[in-house]
Amino acid sequence: MVGNIYLIYGDDEYIRNKKIKEIQKKCNVVDSINKIDLNGEEWEEIYDELTLPSFLSSNKIITIYQAETNIFNEKNDKEDLNLPSPYTFFEKILTQEKYRKEILEDLAIIIVFDNKKISKKNKLYPYLTKKNDVVKICECSKLPRIENEKYLLDIAKEKNLNLGMSEIKFLIDLVEKNTYVQVNELMKLCFLNKAIIGEKITKDDIEDVCIKNEEAVVYMITDYILEKKYSEAQKLANIFIDKKSELMLLRIFV
Repeated sequence: MVGNIYLIYGDDEYIRNKKIKEIQKKCNVVDSINKIDLNGEEWEEIYDELTLPSFLSSNKIITIYQAETNIFNEKNDKEDLNLPSPYTFFEKILTQEKYRKEILEDLAIIIVFDNKKISKKNKLYPYLTKKNDVVKICECSKLPRIENEKYLLDIAKEKNLNLGMSEIKFLIDLVEKNTYVQVNELMKLCFLNKAIIGEKITKDDIEDVCIKNEEAVVYMITDYILEKKYSEAQKLANIFIDKKSELMLLRIFV
């Protein structure tokens, strides 16, 4: 909602970006000229944007990425008659109601920290982390295993994928330990004919479709060899090599 400052931090980029989009959607600015993304701009440019009225007096949302680097740094820790430091600016918003209403009347500010935690060395830490009606804190850290499983299962249900927790656990063990990758590999299953007609997705389907984590592949090949299933071990090794080659080519062309 406008009138708020959102602090987003954590080490899971997928969940961070999802949360940002949710806030933008709530403010009804997803495809609006008043949706401003700032990443790498000087504090002077950021300040100008924060104090500039919204276009046509509609809701405005400003997302400041890499806040720890872009605004809360030693370079910006100085005052100017025409340009307050970011610390002074945000402290004034958080402590002076009149100024807060003036700035946040039709504006929401999303401050994104790439760090796992907001640094306690930040001069605004006591203000930013104090519970109030203005600052909304959103932690977007990597999920514990059980929560990760439930998160992916909920996405699968949302996409009408016919699979259970057993298959989700298998997928998590199989692919890279990264939410972006896990969701991407899960989405691939949606295009299977079985998925389209509502049939059950099996572990074999997941193994055939998903790009495997190197460590998982090594364990699986080792298990096949120990079970003297040499052809299966060779087949899995070939599939993995082919898919890794495709991925490398894709990265080159992109």
